[in-house]
Amino acid sequence: MISYEGLKNDPQDILKKLFDQLEININADEINQIVQDNSIQSYKNNQNIDTTLSAKTEPEGFYGNAEEDEWKSKLTNSQIKLIEYICAEQMEEYGYSLTSRALKKPIRLRLKEVVGAIAWRIKTFADFVYSSI
Repeated sequence: MISYEGLKNDPQDILKKLFDQLEININADEINQIVQDNSIQSYKNNQNIDTTLSAKTEPEGFYGNAEEDEWKSKLTNSQIKLIEYICAEQMEEYGYSLTSRALKKPIRLRLKEVVGAIAWRIKTFADFVYSSI
């Protein structure tokens, strides 16, 4: 498995293992060039964007700072709980620790279920009333 953290912290080693797994012969200079060409700074400077495009294709602030756990400062607690509730099993399987009580269904999902149940009951009652007329 290739993790974001592994790719960020040691991209040359991760790419070397990936190319070896794919049985692609590549030398260290080629790997270093790939890393340089695909760095966040390179993308921020638009060095890898097709020059035939007439305008910058990414919205302002599209690229983050490529910091580990940067998402924790970008997402609300509610968003984090929702993501962890949905992805808890996979996150734990791949060694990521959960920041919230992921086993408890987030309020957003509970409210959606309640509203759905109420809407169903209203529709069922309305169908019953109209069928009795």
